[in-house]
Amino acid sequence: PTTAQAQTKYNLKICGTQVTSDNCGDLSVIDGVEGTVKYDPDSKTLTLEGATLNVEWDHHCIWSEIDGLTIKVSGTNELNAVDAAAIVDAPTTITGGGTLNAESEESCGIYALETNLTIKDCIVNAKGKYGITGQVGSKEKLLISNATVTAEGRAGSICDFKEITLEDCAITQPAGAVVDNSQGAVVLNGETVTSEVKIEPITKYDLKICGTQVTSGNCGDLSVIP
Repeated sequence: PTTAQAQTKYNLKICGTQVTSDNCGDLSVIDGVEGTVKYDPDSKTLTLEGATLNVEWDHHCIWSEIDGLTIKVSGTNELNAVDAAAIVDAPTTITGGGTLNAESEESCGIYALETNLTIKDCIVNAKGKYGITGQVGSKEKLLISNATVTAEGRAGSICDFKEITLEDCAITQPAGAVVDNSQGAVVLNGETVTSEVKIEPITKYDLKICGTQVTSGNCGDLSVIP
């Protein structure tokens, strides 16, 4: 006689399909998934390597409620959806040195739902009605650290967060755009930006003015230094 082992269900769906202990080692078997996609429950890491995820209406390429999920991207990866391409409902980090392109026809490229999102040491491009967004600034925090990020949204490119922090990177497009945490958005002349926002890692130069490091983020106007 043999004893069947019950599968474990994780709080993660890929292209609408539940991730479990049975399928997590190779998620490319899911309809709409191409390339290498796998989930390691021990490290809470979702790995995308040269992957393309396509999904129809009412589903998302990535949906997660895993607290402490790491989305590790290697190579170029594509998320294409009608609804939100990626929804994270618990603290999540996107990292890995690769590129993640997330595009939604009618909703958000990347949606942090009442949780914190970190984008670190990688390239992320998000596009949709909203690019990268929280839920009307309820309590979400966005940290972009040493990453290249482009975001574009018809209703807001990077918006609806309680707090946005840029670490070792700066807004390079559009000129004059800034983070305004009173609005929880990237703004230009007081208005939420709806054109492409570009954030790039800061280059540090071998120069200090009045003790302040000169970087690619401040070199255009050093008169702001005390």
